[in-house]
Amino acid sequence: MQNEKTQTPVMDSNGGRHLFDIAKMLDIWKFPVQALVFGVSLSVCMHSASGIKVEVIPKHPKKGDPVTLKVSDVSGTIRFATWYRGKSTDAADQILNYFPQEEFKGPKYIEGSHGQPDGSLVIKEVSKDLTGDYTVQIQTTDSLQQATVNLVVSGVIPIALSPLAPLLGMLLFYELNFL
Repeated sequence: MQNEKTQTPVMDSNGGRHLFDIAKMLDIWKFPVQALVFGVSLSVCMHSASGIKVEVIPKHPKKGDPVTLKVSDVSGTIRFATWYRGKSTDAADQILNYFPQEEFKGPKYIEGSHGQPDGSLVIKEVSKDLTGDYTVQIQTTDSLQQATVNLVVSGVIPIALSPLAPLLGMLLFYELNFL
């Protein structure tokens, strides 16, 4: 056996036989090590791609409330954000495309909604029929990032009660308990 760089023989006390066996074993481990490095690299890429978060503000919106689907943990500078109704990212489900200087309405545009520089979506006034999943895709200088959030809109509308409401409530409670 010879060292390929210097062309000088490399021998141990058994005539180089053990060095050949060690080299052969190292070559056997070459593919698993490459696969491990690839797997770790892929895992890091997937983590950064799914690292953004979206939260509903306020957490429990009622019919008529303004709502922000607030995006956070975006890595890189945002080039544009696209919002969709549902979990699908089909063009037919687009609400809007937000670019820093302009935005474009999609087929599922929600009247009174608009994008924000941080990728968030603001809905001026929600209704029960807007309950469901919303998906955002954000293209940054680093990567395409995506997240989905579920919006639940309750149908309760707060109303002003008259001064007689406590009395009415007591009478109703009294009637229900003794029926």
